[in-house]
Amino acid sequence: MKKIIKNTVLGLTGLFVLLLVAGSIVGSSANIHVETHIDAPADKAWDILGRQFVGIDTWSSTVESSRVATQADYSVDIVPARNAPVPGRVTVSKLVEATEILLDYSDEQRDFTFVATGLPSFMVTSMKNHSQIVAHGIDKSAVVFDIELVFTRPFFFMKYVMANRMQKTFGLLQGELKTYAETGKIAGTLAH
Repeated sequence: MKKIIKNTVLGLTGLFVLLLVAGSIVGSSANIHVETHIDAPADKAWDILGRQFVGIDTWSSTVESSRVATQADYSVDIVPARNAPVPGRVTVSKLVEATEILLDYSDEQRDFTFVATGLPSFMVTSMKNHSQIVAHGIDKSAVVFDIELVFTRPFFFMKYVMANRMQKTFGLLQGELKTYAETGKIAGTLAH
């Protein structure tokens, strides 16, 4: 019995060491690209996503509330974009309260980049999201998210699972933006 326990402990220790070594080789970040086409002009979609950055809770079912971030909400090491309409937002959902600070913002290019804090720190060390609305003719556009997630070392092996889940979550968010830009209605409230 002692030999079985000893071999089990040695096996688990070896597996843990193997995972740590693999993590240093594979890396602990994941890049996610999500794109959704919208049957609405780019300027209309940008008005919702960019100019009304804090208003995400008016059209997203996953965000319960959103408010303008103040200096007290983020580290002095983070410098918000000077030309952005707000420094960032604090969003509350069922799972997390996140602070999203705009690092870059261009009304002309219809894009911004934000860094998110307040995510589960035992798992994720940082998240950056570059978002853009791209025009495809007069009445069509696309919303594009390019997200970088950096995981803590113990959770690097979950990056593929988490990246897949995040891709679905951001796809849902883009779908809600699409519905709101095309119909002016919140997804889930449309009559069938």
